[in-house]
Amino acid sequence: MNIEKKRRKALEKELKEYEKVTPMSKDERSALRKWVKCGNSVHENDDYVCDDHGRPADFLDVYRHWDEEYKTISGMSEREREQYLDIRYRGGIKAETSPAVPSYDELKDKVRRLYKKNLLYWLYITSAGLQEEALEYMEEHVDDELVPFDIFD
Repeated sequence: MNIEKKRRKALEKELKEYEKVTPMSKDERSALRKWVKCGNSVHENDDYVCDDHGRPADFLDVYRHWDEEYKTISGMSEREREQYLDIRYRGGIKAETSPAVPSYDELKDKVRRLYKKNLLYWLYITSAGLQEEALEYMEEHVDDELVPFDIFD
């Protein structure tokens, strides 16, 4: 007998034993049997939820949890659902949406402002008679990594 057949037999045996001691509805039994038929243990779940001891929670426990959540939110408006889920699963913090991509004009304004700041720094350096030292310093350090990432990535 190959490993796959042995595993299937072990999973079916585990299922029968679990069904004997675990009360469940017809829908729960059906979902559990489908889960096991796909090659999973009754003591595993596809959300990787673990119990207090770090072991995977039973499929049926997680199934029941999500069934209850669905029942709770099914009568809510979309806004109420979002508020409920924000509080329940994100600690009241709204889910981040993707950051707004700046427009061409916004980028142009940022570059213009940076250029102006750079020019003002240079004017101050030259008024203090430090242009040679500043140029020498820039040439020595222009390739140094100043931040742990590239600002244009």
